[in-house]
Amino acid sequence: MTKIIRYTILCLLCMSVCVACKKHSDMNIEPTRFNITFDTIRATSAIVSISPENKNAHYIVDILPYWDYNDDVELVHKSDQEIIDYEAKSLLLVYEDHLQNDPEASFSDIFLYSGQRTLRHEHLSSDYEYEYVVMQVNPSTRQLIGDVIRIPFTTPKIVESDIQFDAELSGSKIIIKPSNNDPYLVIIDRAENVYRDSTEPEQFVIDAVRLFEDYGFIESMICRGQSEIECNDMIENEVYAVIAVGYNGEINSRNVVFQCAYINGQLQWKMW
Repeated sequence: MTKIIRYTILCLLCMSVCVACKKHSDMNIEPTRFNITFDTIRATSAIVSISPENKNAHYIVDILPYWDYNDDVELVHKSDQEIIDYEAKSLLLVYEDHLQNDPEASFSDIFLYSGQRTLRHEHLSSDYEYEYVVMQVNPSTRQLIGDVIRIPFTTPKIVESDIQFDAELSGSKIIIKPSNNDPYLVIIDRAENVYRDSTEPEQFVIDAVRLFEDYGFIESMICRGQSEIECNDMIENEVYAVIAVGYNGEINSRNVVFQCAYINGQLQWKMW
């Protein structure tokens, strides 16, 4: 890796900073070593643990494509300098936007980590080459300290399923009928929760699946073939979303949403 000594990665962000007024300790922060461990690398997410030897060290974390296009639309591998420039520009835009609503916002609080952290990164592309980038930063001067740390990794390919779903209601039960014997999940929640933040439930499904995985419930939830789900504990007249989606350790199909309500002891199809 190219040694970058005290390069000002965020010089554009140095607003109202008086270097002459810095504490002596702020001006002499030494580079520290980082222990970076990939706890999990999945097709669309990664969990990474970062532990600096100096627990007071501040640092930026990012995930970037290993290859990118230059101005001539050629695939290239970014240099350290290009990564530094990219981060400076990106953080400037985010910071300026944030200041519109929170003029007193601290740059360090928004962008910098310190101490040991375990971070989950979502929305990665499957079968794709990335670099995990860590840069130690002086929180007062916003200068880079030491090297740009770059660790390449590749996400695995998702084995996609063409499973489709149909459903029927029988008394207080909903019967899910998959088109094949591939594994799948059924997630049920109130429709207002599923559609709270968007018009489509994709993010809700991702968040729910991650929660079930983190707490060790996911294996007991995997279904194959036709399944019947008793729903007599639903709130009377409340509309529920019943979501079926392929899952083989990864969400590997489009989800299908059925909406129903429990009324007078019977399930009925409903729109929310």
